[in-house]
Amino acid sequence: MEKGLSIYAETRLHQPRAEYDRTEFTEVIRVNSIVSSFSVDSTHSIQPSPSAAIVPPMYTYAFFNNPELPLSLLPGIEGEVQIVSRAGLSALVEPDLDLEAIQRDDNQLVQAVLTHDRMICELFWQTTILPLRFGTFFVSLESLLDHLESHQKIYIEKLSQLEGKAEYRLQITPLDLPEISLSPDLKGKHYFLAKKQQYEAQQTAQAQQQTQLQTVLAAIAQAYPDRSLTEAKSGVEKLYLLVDRRQESALYEQLQVWQNQSPQWELMLGEALPPYHFV
Repeated sequence: MEKGLSIYAETRLHQPRAEYDRTEFTEVIRVNSIVSSFSVDSTHSIQPSPSAAIVPPMYTYAFFNNPELPLSLLPGIEGEVQIVSRAGLSALVEPDLDLEAIQRDDNQLVQAVLTHDRMICELFWQTTILPLRFGTFFVSLESLLDHLESHQKIYIEKLSQLEGKAEYRLQITPLDLPEISLSPDLKGKHYFLAKKQQYEAQQTAQAQQQTQLQTVLAAIAQAYPDRSLTEAKSGVEKLYLLVDRRQESALYEQLQVWQNQSPQWELMLGEALPPYHFV
């Protein structure tokens, strides 16, 4: 891999983590409460009693402040979406969505996840939102409205903190270190000495690479304290930075500085996204 500075656009499937698998796609959740992180705890599953009146469940995409101007809304997973409001807060919902039927078909399920993400992104560009994870249901409209009212202070405060900000994914990938070849003419003790020197050089280069990583991570933490670091996989670091969108150009400038500080790593910055990792 050659060193370079890359800025790329990414499309994510909205989950509270950055990676996804078939098990997560097939999770269907019906709840009337949401944990404080705004992701749904599937242990709180609620089944209505047989005698209860049948009311349509509320598939919910996001929470936001009551809009001052009309919002442009895309079609939902299966049908039209609606905005419902109480106590100064609104939610984007798709009533009576049968996600259990969708989950029986892998292709439909993936399309549903993509649509969920697309709805959130479209809303994000129009107003500040608290995005909810794919599969979030409320058992009824009233339970959703009661939830908005009971969590009004928490949600309004969080929306205020996120006002004008976006999430940017920064991926830091190690570059292949140069290999030191040995002369085929080396024999005996000269060969073993060369092998030792080769090993020591490789250890030194790896240590230098890790030092560069720790230096750039410290610089990122100082410049952008609102960040989320995921567990590294195959040596690749992924960070999520919460940045004022008006400061995007300054972020790109910082990216070039960080790249210059770490020539043995490739830094790639994603586009502005809803604050998935900060709610």
